[in-house]
Amino acid sequence: MNLQDKQNYYESNLNFSLSSLIMNDENSLNKFIAINLIKNMINQLINYKYSDERKSKYKAHDVIIRIVRFENFTFKLKVERYKDKTTNKLHTFYPDYLNFGSSICEDEKERIQNYAVKDRITYSRIASKYNVSKTQIYKIVKQINLDKINSLKNYKNELVNNNIFIGIDDTFINSNQGRTKQKLKIRFLTIYQLKNNKIVNLNKIMNILPSSKMISGKCLSKTIKEAISKNYGDYNSFNVYILGDGAHWIQTLAKQLKGNFILCKFHFLRKFNDFIFKKRNRGFNNFIDSIQNLSGWKIEKEISEAYNSRDYGKLLDILNTIYLYFRDSFVLSDIDRYNLNSLIRYTSKLESGIINNDYSSLIEGHISVYIKRKLNKSFALYSQKTIEALLLNDNKIQNTLIQTYH
Repeated sequence: MNLQDKQNYYESNLNFSLSSLIMNDENSLNKFIAINLIKNMINQLINYKYSDERKSKYKAHDVIIRIVRFENFTFKLKVERYKDKTTNKLHTFYPDYLNFGSSICEDEKERIQNYAVKDRITYSRIASKYNVSKTQIYKIVKQINLDKINSLKNYKNELVNNNIFIGIDDTFINSNQGRTKQKLKIRFLTIYQLKNNKIVNLNKIMNILPSSKMISGKCLSKTIKEAISKNYGDYNSFNVYILGDGAHWIQTLAKQLKGNFILCKFHFLRKFNDFIFKKRNRGFNNFIDSIQNLSGWKIEKEISEAYNSRDYGKLLDILNTIYLYFRDSFVLSDIDRYNLNSLIRYTSKLESGIINNDYSSLIEGHISVYIKRKLNKSFALYSQKTIEALLLNDNKIQNTLIQTYH
């Protein structure tokens, strides 16, 4: 092919791409960039087409049209396909910014990921911006290395005292892994201070992993210490209080952190309510009446007074008295006796973390706001990667260290 034919080929492709050019932003600079980019890509295609390397190995086959999308403009590009002279396999040469299987240019993918993760723009808005489906945006966002996303906020200049509170809990989410169902464990921690009984200087840590996997206490305590040292100050200079539901692993973690464990009032009162203030029925009314008639002890009044005044020490004393007085009595049904015995064991182990500690970690509320609200809107089961992408693309999940394990 002579020089004139080569020029005709260039002009034909250039006119085709320019005629398909759509500007999302009618800015003269953006249009200048778009035209120069088109010319550059066509030149790369032509240089490859007439190169000795191509001619020695591949023969021309056909032409395909690819849509090239950038944030501010979109255009069509003719791309020639070739066949291997020996194997007859198809081969396509893609110029810079273009790749197989995606109309989103490589340089734009990082920008899209930043839109989703850092700027918290919804997938729908990003898809509309690039005129592609939400599925394509999902795929690009899920290519992020999600092993660790850190957006913790530094509060070193905003400390109100030397007390740090850490609320800890976990929840389980159903998910799909290939064709099998599995449960994901999401371990959630809130690190904060209290000022006039209000939460301030809040940071969060979220661990996402299959329920079959475990995170060692040493690994988790190291992560917590590093987060506090980096964003609040020297870890050893703080009084650390760990609030949770009394699970063994949380108490062990409290020891590893050399902190004070507190059974948060939400979990204590829920346990207490399950036995004492559960829904009234004939059997339970008879139970209360029998206690008061046999002993003359106005148990209901004392429980209410201690409960309303948050006198946890007195509540524990009442529980112990009920159990010692009525454990062998016919008044308690087997179920009530079991529930009361279970509550006594639970509270006696955690007594030091209840009395004089009217604190709540509010962790249940955080799990509802940040996790269940996002994932429980439908009965759909997502893969772990999709769940991670959904949680990352949430305006409410800020000041958070997210760690994932597969």
